[in-house]
Amino acid sequence: MEAVPSPESVSTRRPPPSVITRRVVVALDGGDAGLAALRWALAALDAQRDVLRLLVVETPKVTRARVAAQLQETTAQLPEDVLWWTRSAPDRAHPIGRAMVEHLRPTDLLVLGSDRPDRLDGLVDTSLPFYVAAVTRSPVVIVPREWQESDRVVLLVGENEDSEAPLQLAAREAKRRGGELRVVHAWQVAPGYPSRLAERSAGYEAARGEAHDILASRAARLHELDPGLRISERLVEGPRLAAVRPEVEGAGLAVVGRHGSGVFRDVVLGSLAHDLVGTLPCPLAVVPMVPARDAR
Repeated sequence: MEAVPSPESVSTRRPPPSVITRRVVVALDGGDAGLAALRWALAALDAQRDVLRLLVVETPKVTRARVAAQLQETTAQLPEDVLWWTRSAPDRAHPIGRAMVEHLRPTDLLVLGSDRPDRLDGLVDTSLPFYVAAVTRSPVVIVPREWQESDRVVLLVGENEDSEAPLQLAAREAKRRGGELRVVHAWQVAPGYPSRLAERSAGYEAARGEAHDILASRAARLHELDPGLRISERLVEGPRLAAVRPEVEGAGLAVVGRHGSGVFRDVVLGSLAHDLVGTLPCPLAVVPMVPARDAR
């Protein structure tokens, strides 16, 4: 049997940059979804200031040597200072997810691939992307196995948001791609209210005005954070997933904040983040919501 090259032979080591802005961690399992995540991360990497870590959670089916051998068969151009992180876990979604996130710092960006189907099989889903997106303290980008590069970045904003973390990530990605940042807020006068009657309801204009103020407030904050950023605003009406899906289809990245503190809460509330992780119309960044007053 031919010996499998060691992971260290994939790239040449060099000292890390003196100033590190992010540790970008890509989770690999030897599958096509992991390679899609790596392709997204390499495009997003600032070669001068970011560092890349390749994370492999070894199970009875996945080994670091197998993943390294797969990478040698691809054309991925890895940075010279790439390092490998290895964890071990049983071959189940929750233990693998815990092994991924338990040692990550809040400033890290975790990127992983997903083979999510186009529709959910049921209310409770314990797959790895759902678990990681719900519990990690770091922003996580979930990349569908098949995706296309695009300069369109979409920031989805909700009600009662007081966090700059999603704004900063979305602005960074929009500037990297050289395009505008589309800021989208979905609203409806009342859940389940018939659309043909909505405009004639007593609270319609007030609800629409409130939604417009929410959108304008977040766009204004983006302008304060980065005056040179090109921003467009989109107010869309209807159930959240149905309303925002046309806005994010084919985007290079959609960014959404996560309010939930756990998998069960996210599922029960039917949060937009949960719904988007379940369908993945494009690469999706799920960012824990840290109030601006509490950010460090």
